[in-house]
Amino acid sequence: MGLQEVRSALESGRPYFGPEFAARQGAPRRHAYMQAVVRMLADEGIRSPVILEVGSWAGGSAVTWGRALARYCQGGLVFCVDHWQPYWDLTKNTEDVYRKMDQAARDGAIFRLFEHNVRAFGLERMVVPIRGHSKEILPMLPSGWFDLTFIDGSHAYRDVRGDLAECRRLVREGGILSGDDLELQMRDCDLAYTRRMAEEGRDWVAHPGGGTHYHPGVTLAVGEALGDVACWEGFWAVRRRGEAWTRFDLPAPEPGWPDHL
Repeated sequence: MGLQEVRSALESGRPYFGPEFAARQGAPRRHAYMQAVVRMLADEGIRSPVILEVGSWAGGSAVTWGRALARYCQGGLVFCVDHWQPYWDLTKNTEDVYRKMDQAARDGAIFRLFEHNVRAFGLERMVVPIRGHSKEILPMLPSGWFDLTFIDGSHAYRDVRGDLAECRRLVREGGILSGDDLELQMRDCDLAYTRRMAEEGRDWVAHPGGGTHYHPGVTLAVGEALGDVACWEGFWAVRRRGEAWTRFDLPAPEPGWPDHL
């Protein structure tokens, strides 16, 4: 039924963020906080924010950014860096969802779905895909150019660490460095276990004791680079103040989540 739903959406021009290919990605509630960040920037007088997204998959977060820019701002751009290629170690991450995601990337289906979803909301001029691995693309981008960077690509520790290093450079003074998939901060986890899971390339694991599932590579990389960050249900962010990265408060997000999800 899943693939038929995707085909039906493609044929009808409707967006698709359903379970097939894990197209929705992550908890939809986090997108309400993403919208609140854009609203905060608009309230501060930034009328055409420039956003960098690292990792876009089927375009759910790109559409969230684009629709928030259209709603709260006078314009803006979302640059989406993703290679839209297989990247999972299927010997370590054996659940069926990883195999399906791998296949969707291998045959190009996920990039076609990304383009389709962006078109379905009329965001082609606002959302700009840049195909390539972040470790190759990000070093070519100009320092201090972005009002907001959002890291949501590979969860592997070394990849997140590399994306963080580049995105810190790319954020302007007063801008926002943010990301997804921080279910546990480093202060709240068993550090030895987290490091071992990250080094083994485990994507999504249960924390010992409490049973909370989290992404050890994200927890470890963010904690080492930034320490404690502001975090709302897995969406995290800090603000650049000179050489420091500071926590901040968001305006209250709207209830629920964006209706495209």
